[in-house]
Amino acid sequence: MNYTIKKYDPDYDGYRFEFNDKRWINIDLVNDYPNYHIINNQYSDPNWIYISDDEKKTLTTLNVLELRKISTKHKNVRVNNIVYSIATQSDYDKYSNKQYNNKLYMYLNNLWSKKTIKTTIV
Repeated sequence: MNYTIKKYDPDYDGYRFEFNDKRWINIDLVNDYPNYHIINNQYSDPNWIYISDDEKKTLTTLNVLELRKISTKHKNVRVNNIVYSIATQSDYDKYSNKQYNNKLYMYLNNLWSKKTIKTTIV
């Protein structure tokens, strides 16, 4: 399961979480998950969250500007003989030690795993 936060939807007063199969759900982060942390892996902030590609799945913050001085390829980097990839929001939610992120991940994972979810076309 992988998801991204697409946008704030004022009609539903929540943020749209879109799964990789294009299904989505709106979630009220302000009231239901007030301490939820959204990662900002964008060039406006040089400090990006990476996840190790080993079995530990360790999250770390790396400065993408420093990485680009070494190589223009920064999607996968090697630091101290450990390969890291850019973390997605779902990676961060699953492996971080932030309670609200873990709680939301478990909720979304339970929804994703249910066989009874129906998709409608509007």
